[in-house]
Amino acid sequence: GQGRRMAARQIFTAGFRCAVRLFRPRNLWMLPFLLAVVPLTIFPLILVYAATVQVPEVVTRYIQERWWLLLLVLAALLLLFFLSLRWVFSLCFFSIEGESFSQARRSSAELQKGRMPRVCGMLLLWQGALLAGGLLCYVAFLGAALLLSKAFVPGTMGMFFFIDLFHWCNLGLLLLG
Repeated sequence: GQGRRMAARQIFTAGFRCAVRLFRPRNLWMLPFLLAVVPLTIFPLILVYAATVQVPEVVTRYIQERWWLLLLVLAALLLLFFLSLRWVFSLCFFSIEGESFSQARRSSAELQKGRMPRVCGMLLLWQGALLAGGLLCYVAFLGAALLLSKAFVPGTMGMFFFIDLFHWCNLGLLLLG
């Protein structure tokens, strides 16, 4: 759909064809790449989710006793992060231009040649804007919920209502995310 209108059926068909191309032998490496890149695109949501998860003490102790394992995992994550940045546009070349995964990686790297700092800056700016916008909406919703619970629910029941609403709001956002 480069500049032309498409019906929902056409979009679905084009998306299905693109998804089928993932399973061609020359494109199979796109699947692990997507597993590495998708978390980067929803990084603000991952931060919010990570803040709500409690790691069991057994896991924490295991990691503390094997600090080298943590360093190894961090090194692997940094490598994945660098490759994801280098190949960030490969999904566009794969799906829109119809290139194979290896061609799409080369095209993405070529497109960014000499522009990596700018691309990183734009991605960080975009992620920051998404995080700020999401937090602003979240705080506004919670503020409105607090005001409504205080105004329409008498006494201390208003605070219990708000806490319950807060819990369900967080759960809904996590599921939506």
